[in-house]
Amino acid sequence: MQKTEPDYSEMSQMRIRSCERELEELQKTRNVLTNPTAREAIDKHIENLRQEVHQLKIL
Repeated sequence: MQKTEPDYSEMSQMRIRSCERELEELQKTRNVLTNPTAREAIDKHIENLRQEVHQLKIL
């Protein structure tokens, strides 16, 4: 039985879509939060997800 290599391009696209959905949800959540600490945490998470998406797109 021959092993096939995973399609990294397809995997990257799936991860990008997943991150983009999560970013949309986080933006909605952030918009209704009043706690500054919670908003900061979400801002950091949003920043990290955007960086991940950027890295995946340049691969």
